[in-house]
Amino acid sequence: MPPDVWKKRPTHYGSFEPKEGIIAPFYDDIIKIDDNVSLIQRKRGNRYVATPMYLHSFGFITPRKISEVQKFTLKFPNADMITSVADKLRYYRYKKGLLQVEVADHLGIERSTYISYEDSTRDYYEGKIMDKIAELLEVDVFDLLDDYNKFLYNGQGAYIKRLRKELHITQMEFAKMMGVQLFKAKRWEQNKVRMFKGTWEKLMSIVDD
Repeated sequence: MPPDVWKKRPTHYGSFEPKEGIIAPFYDDIIKIDDNVSLIQRKRGNRYVATPMYLHSFGFITPRKISEVQKFTLKFPNADMITSVADKLRYYRYKKGLLQVEVADHLGIERSTYISYEDSTRDYYEGKIMDKIAELLEVDVFDLLDDYNKFLYNGQGAYIKRLRKELHITQMEFAKMMGVQLFKAKRWEQNKVRMFKGTWEKLMSIVDD
């Protein structure tokens, strides 16, 4: 131990007596040198042996699941590789260094509700909510959407009307083509009822043919 430390007046904490139910410490006395250094004394036969003890303190940092982020970014090094909205949301959230609860607070919803947005089983995302998320993540909303949700965001009714015009078919003929009743086809075109993803996939397969 440095000589200047020994010059400081030590503080004795005193000896320790074993108590019932407590294992007796291996030391007989502690002498405080300063706030960070103390001496532990132990009696060996007719002499005492002193051992320096250094006290360290460390701040506790709550983990933000770094390993999860690293695993995800290794799987998707860039956004072009991602097709699902859930993974797009996760990618850009990680890029901004945000927690799910921070996004939820921005949207004014519960964290549990936002978690469902990053669930790969979800297929529909409301346009107004996605606009707010895009604003927070500082990306274009279309960078967050998949083809189905772009179809809805742009207005399914306008797309159906334009498609009928290109195919030269009536609403009735369009309804028969999709295997639904006329009133449902009309409500799709009027944006009163959302076309489900499975039906949209059927429509896309017809268009592609």
